[in-house]
Amino acid sequence: MMKKILEQNNIGVELLYDGQYEKAKDAFDIALDKLTVMLQRKESRNRLNNQEDNELVDLAEPFSLKICVVNLPKPVTSCTETFIYRNALKVYEAESQSISSSNTKNTTILTTVLAFNLGLMHHCNADTYGLAKNLISSLQLYEMAWNIIAKEPLMEHRYESLLGILNNMGAINYELDNYNQSKRCFQVLKNFCSIKSTRVPSAVLAGISSNVMLLLEEPTVAKAA
Repeated sequence: MMKKILEQNNIGVELLYDGQYEKAKDAFDIALDKLTVMLQRKESRNRLNNQEDNELVDLAEPFSLKICVVNLPKPVTSCTETFIYRNALKVYEAESQSISSSNTKNTTILTTVLAFNLGLMHHCNADTYGLAKNLISSLQLYEMAWNIIAKEPLMEHRYESLLGILNNMGAINYELDNYNQSKRCFQVLKNFCSIKSTRVPSAVLAGISSNVMLLLEEPTVAKAA
């Protein structure tokens, strides 16, 4: 089942790259549903302590993950002037223990990846077609991913993802006229951006820095710009 989850997530990223947002959503939803079923089965196995069910026993076996960042192209019909962090996350089974051998930690990481990718899908959809409802869905998913990743120090590309999620939450709050929430996000980002790091691509840091400079101004000034 794990391979199917990774496969559906990665298919979703490819569809997202091609701008096929609804099909990407379907793929991410399938992956999330399968992950939910897997976790439910694991809980049942723990409760029943049934070692005769081979499928459930396999769920407890450790596995390792490799996360790859995929930079999505900005659509020609972008509806916003602000920088959106567009690096979706593909996940593969790795030969080495690149992250962790803990099943619990890896399923936590997968939940974070799927929440973020779904949030990014809604965000890109909103940016392309100007749908406010997609911004709300995206913000909720980003918040879910943020709450998990902030507590998961072993996730690959964690620092970059933290900055990207925080940037996108700030940008969405700004678009929804939630200026206080937006300012809080970019104030934190301002502090982060003052710390030089080779872990984050220069283009990402430049985009985030431009948002910090623009969106920490008075809303009327920034929107007028």
